[in-house]
Amino acid sequence: MTPRSAARFAALARQEQGLQPRATKGFVVAAVIVVTILATQFGAAIFGALVGVRESDNAARDTFAYVGDITAERVGRHAESVTDVVDGTAVSLEHRAEQMSLDRLAQEMYQRLLREPEVRALYVGFPDGGYLEVRAEAPGYIQERITMTPDRVVLEYRHDSSFAVLEVAEGVNEYDPRVRPWYATGASAPVSRTVWTEPFLLVDTQVPAASATRAARKDGELIAVVGADISLATLATVLDQLPVGEGAQAFVLAPNRAVIAAPSQYSAQIASFSLQTNQVPLASDLGIADDIAELTWNGEAGANQAFGLVGSRYILERTMPPHEGLDWTLRLEADQQQLSPGLERVQVTMAWVTGLSMVLVLIAAALLYRIWQPLAQLRLRASTDALTGLSNRHDLERRGTRLLHSAQRSHEPVLLVTIDLDNFKALNDVYGHHVGDRALVVTGQALLSSVRSRDIAARIGGDEFVVIQRFSDRIDVQRVVERIRSEVSDQLTERVTGGADVGVTAGYSVSYFDQKSLITMLSEADAALVAGKRVAKGTTYGYAGAAEAVHPTDERRTIPS
Repeated sequence: MTPRSAARFAALARQEQGLQPRATKGFVVAAVIVVTILATQFGAAIFGALVGVRESDNAARDTFAYVGDITAERVGRHAESVTDVVDGTAVSLEHRAEQMSLDRLAQEMYQRLLREPEVRALYVGFPDGGYLEVRAEAPGYIQERITMTPDRVVLEYRHDSSFAVLEVAEGVNEYDPRVRPWYATGASAPVSRTVWTEPFLLVDTQVPAASATRAARKDGELIAVVGADISLATLATVLDQLPVGEGAQAFVLAPNRAVIAAPSQYSAQIASFSLQTNQVPLASDLGIADDIAELTWNGEAGANQAFGLVGSRYILERTMPPHEGLDWTLRLEADQQQLSPGLERVQVTMAWVTGLSMVLVLIAAALLYRIWQPLAQLRLRASTDALTGLSNRHDLERRGTRLLHSAQRSHEPVLLVTIDLDNFKALNDVYGHHVGDRALVVTGQALLSSVRSRDIAARIGGDEFVVIQRFSDRIDVQRVVERIRSEVSDQLTERVTGGADVGVTAGYSVSYFDQKSLITMLSEADAALVAGKRVAKGTTYGYAGAAEAVHPTDERRTIPS
């Protein structure tokens, strides 16, 4: 090899030695990049799946809370039917006891049962031991009457569906209302207040029941005690119809965990237990676990809802809303899979994702999408009022606060209107709850047709509605609110039976540029509405400060340009 060739060879060797580290380094960098990309992909997939599981669990909580709200509202509506007939009968006795014959009283009791089919029986006990009961029993009604003057006389009347007498039988009945729980509870309760008894066994059927009861007094003297039973069969049907799916269950429990109502599948078990023990069954007697300690209260201390996952079942226990006046507990149970459809498939997919390629990552993403989409829809439903389709109170607080902050940043005025249906309870009493529900639906439709898509229309409870709007142009506030109020009133008159007798009163508050909070505006609008009702119902009132109402003829408030 010549020196020149050796030099060239050495140069090439040095060049190869210099290139080799660079090639190796590039390969390592490329491998690191590839591994990093794959690790990132897998990590993102796993993280996304974990987030999906967490969000699925949150959505399950929201869904179950929504189902609990619906069920509590339905149970409360049935209980309200019972208290309504008790209140009406007691008030009638207090005002017309001296002119009220037993025949006339029985006829009034029949009319109330006819309007409230949720009530099983309505009865009146007298201080001398006398007793009158009217109860629905196919194909008509049964009237039992015990009179104590001059001798104890027991009569049973059988009526058809129109309360015409079919036959009368005289018999023997040692029943004394004065020793029954409903009589003692009502007689000892405060004046003019309907209360509920603890669960007890009915004398005739030995099945559990809870009664609403109220004392009727004249000049402070007890003249009668009125009681009524909720139809447990009807209430069981309500509990059977949970909007979750098969396998979900709901129970109504007393404070001592005694069972007031249960799904129909437990009827035979409850009847058998009551006959054998002569006691109202507790939740544990039906195999319901005492797992309240494993649940977590939702919110701060004093919250009325506990939630938890016990094994593979979600459990929700919640008290009834305070305005119902019921110390009952509503318990709901459902399988995890029922509230989070497809969640188990996602968890299985997660194990495969860690050892598979990008294709499986995409499959996992697709599965997550399939799972999240229906849960997101359920979550959306949880923000709306089930009956009217308007925003509910929770959604009003969320969207209303956001609207106010946005308006304050853009220096736009905001109008908040509260609307109340006058004489709504009378509409329910006369025509039934189905007509009352129709009035609420029509009110919601009228509000939606009267506002813009960016405005908020909400039902916050009972017959109370709220509208929030913001404006950038000069407007006549009074005229805008009156237009909304008139539209609701006109729609009720045209589309609801008896709607002409339902007045519509509106109160409003305006935040110009003073950055009022949503709570402040609601309070001001409510103050205007309440103060205005003292002047006249069925019109529009604006807030003028210190809870004073401005009559529409007194002032026209406009938003300055």
